[in-house]
Amino acid sequence: MRVLQLSEKKQRGCQYCAKMQVIRCGKEWRCACPEDECPYHVLDKYESYEAFMESEDSKILVTEFFSSVAGCYELSSSEHTPKRIYSDGDHRVGL
Repeated sequence: MRVLQLSEKKQRGCQYCAKMQVIRCGKEWRCACPEDECPYHVLDKYESYEAFMESEDSKILVTEFFSSVAGCYELSSSEHTPKRIYSDGDHRVGL
């Protein structure tokens, strides 16, 4: 488990990563990553995650960008479509 430094979290957008975990280090809680190094090498050339999001690289296909985890996750549709977004007393919002 690799403890993430603030500079790496800013550059790579670790707070948005599904792999990021919060662990206890002594009396403090720290953000950590199970990978020895970040597998998203497309982020290497950017100083911040925001700069990456503004670039053309952020517009590539999701399966190409996340090729390191593409085999772990699958998009699927649900057979049960929700009929309501939320219910707040008598005020209901439908789909």
